[in-house]
Amino acid sequence: MFTHEASITVGVPPRTGFQFLADPRNQVKITPGLITVSATPPEEGFTTRYEYELAGVTLSGQLTDSLRRPPTRLVRSLSGALDGTVRYRLAATDNGTRVTCSMAVRLPAAVLDAIPTSVIETRIEQAVTATLQTLRSYLE
Repeated sequence: MFTHEASITVGVPPRTGFQFLADPRNQVKITPGLITVSATPPEEGFTTRYEYELAGVTLSGQLTDSLRRPPTRLVRSLSGALDGTVRYRLAATDNGTRVTCSMAVRLPAAVLDAIPTSVIETRIEQAVTATLQTLRSYLE
């Protein structure tokens, strides 16, 4: 399993950040490598299809909102070629909201055979960090 967690402060209240993250279409805007999610309304308990590019390999499967606790927690479960979770925690601060994103994923053996572990680890770290930085750009 590959994991990474990072945090960032954004200058908006938690509810605003949560509303943006809760719409799965916004995930494509902020997550590098996430190519598409099928069109779905931002409703509680949604399931959608995803395509994700990792070091030249396109992976696909289902993305499901497995936990929504507005405005502080959002958990998305991945199944298919990527198996794992993306978790968001939002906490009010004096300057806005501290957003923490953690990703934990398993990859198919064929991908592990084709891409060095160090490359996968680096790409997961970059994806989490860039997701938070792009989220801040959208919200501020």
